[in-house]
Amino acid sequence: MIWNGRFFPAFDQAQDYKKWLWLFEPEKASAAQKKAWQSADRYSFEEMAGLALHEDFHDRRRENRAEEIRTNAARLFSPRSGFSAVELHHVLRGLDPDKRAALLAGIIKDAFRLFGKNSLAPGIEKLALSRIFHSLGSVVGSGSGQKGINGRGLLRAVDAR
Repeated sequence: MIWNGRFFPAFDQAQDYKKWLWLFEPEKASAAQKKAWQSADRYSFEEMAGLALHEDFHDRRRENRAEEIRTNAARLFSPRSGFSAVELHHVLRGLDPDKRAALLAGIIKDAFRLFGKNSLAPGIEKLALSRIFHSLGSVVGSGSGQKGINGRGLLRAVDAR
């Protein structure tokens, strides 16, 4: 029922999503908002899946995940995390070389900032630095370097950032 229900209004400009935010709290919608929704061109999940450019969708998803990795490296590489070198490899192989270099350089710089010589990380958390380097080494050594990131390229990327 939800898969093919036409719940999602279409809009021409990306910023137009704001006028539909009330859908998160429909009980607070005004009569005018409800009427606008009823008369709007709406799509179902099924229709959107058919209309979507799947490669673009997956590229955007990888870029979002790369940004999450970059901004949450400490949490993702902590000893308690299930994040793996395999997942990092999957994200990296879908990025263009410049974004890949930036992500790897950012992870290394954050690793040193968070877990380097002057780190205040307690006990087992200090192992995160080793885990980060092991994961990066596994990824670079596994062939992610085929599109412009190898050991030397990685060092150049870190120096450039």
